[in-house]
Amino acid sequence: MTEDVAPPKPSSGLTSRRGYVRAFGLFVGLSIAVDPSLYVAHVTHIYVHDVTTLLIGILGVMLAVKNRTLLPRGPLYLVPMALFVFVLANTALVGAFQYHNVPANMHKLFWFEHGDAARIVGELFACTWTLGLLQPSRDEAWWILDAGLWGSTVNVGLVVAHSILTDTPHETTTAFDPVMLTGLPLAAVFVVRARARVTDLVRLVVFGAGSELLYSRATILTVVFTTAVVLLAIRSLRKAGAALASMAAGWLIVLLLPPLLAAGPSNFVGGTTLRRAMSIGNTQLAPYTIPSRARIWRDALRISTISPIIGVGYHDYFLYSQVTEIKNGSASNPPDLFSSLIKAAHNDYLSWLSETGALGFLIFLAFWGITLLIALRMWRSPPEDRAWRAFTLALILSIIGISVFGEVLIPRSPESVAPALIWWIVIGLVYIDADRRRESLARALH
Repeated sequence: MTEDVAPPKPSSGLTSRRGYVRAFGLFVGLSIAVDPSLYVAHVTHIYVHDVTTLLIGILGVMLAVKNRTLLPRGPLYLVPMALFVFVLANTALVGAFQYHNVPANMHKLFWFEHGDAARIVGELFACTWTLGLLQPSRDEAWWILDAGLWGSTVNVGLVVAHSILTDTPHETTTAFDPVMLTGLPLAAVFVVRARARVTDLVRLVVFGAGSELLYSRATILTVVFTTAVVLLAIRSLRKAGAALASMAAGWLIVLLLPPLLAAGPSNFVGGTTLRRAMSIGNTQLAPYTIPSRARIWRDALRISTISPIIGVGYHDYFLYSQVTEIKNGSASNPPDLFSSLIKAAHNDYLSWLSETGALGFLIFLAFWGITLLIALRMWRSPPEDRAWRAFTLALILSIIGISVFGEVLIPRSPESVAPALIWWIVIGLVYIDADRRRESLARALH
């Protein structure tokens, strides 16, 4: 994170710059830490992050009034903003055009899917937009990330504690996995940076314990790759050793404590992560799923030919899907939500191709291309930023890679919005750094 322009001197009060930064970070941390839901009117779940992202949006409006502009400073930051606007426009306009194709028994599902689409994209837009208006300095950005990481630590700690106390392995895909996706490598960054604290080591112990409970195989690969890049990039055996020792302490807690509490054999022997990693060659989506990804991807390619230019509409995949799955508990779900119907390609590239057409697919590729190019250009930076640059570049590469196996950049489920806030903050900070670098070079030329 570069610092080319000194931030204004902090002052007290909620409407001061310090107040905006603290409120933004606390809302992000709270979103991730505890995210229970309330089932409203037998229609949808309202989560804690729905409230906190609304508050973040209000902060954005206050900043826009204060800055006298709706647009974040810097032209590059408009790239992620344009991506969100395109997705919202697609789901509204193409969705309206598709409505006459919706069977009568799927009307509820149509509104349910489009409601989720607007809600998910809107909340991520609010967070990213507010961050762009805030334009945090290096120290402010670290504070925001620290607050978000403490939220992730609480989330992971609660899952680990529940699994240990009940001697129950974590054997399902939940928001826990995307929390770990950014949490563990980011916790490692805080340990290896120049101003590491004892609490950073303790936090990494918690994530080390959580790494034994990972279920998503894509998350396992991402966490291992991103964390390894961070530890190798710092070129310090002492710091890398401290990080690895903290993670090892977490592993020992998960492996040794359950048998002691159970006074006998434990379900944790071998670890969920190890079992799932060894099953990476398995083509099944999960133990309860019948169709393979290859079958789903072939169906996605078929759907992409229905409307090759503009797509069938964001979150309208279900209208043309011909693949179903058998899931635990699906029989108890409302029949008019068709819970066994595959509603996405389980591949971000194919989902964009089928739902937003060639136009959206090219925009998606362009977004990742610009983001990756910026991250590569920012790779050369002062030594104190090496761990951060390694983390951002490795995380971007990882997300680009695991997007082959799922919808990652913009999650499909509302429960995954909270952890997604972290990687959108990371992406936002990359664009803020790039705009500052561009401004600095422009001033130097003049």
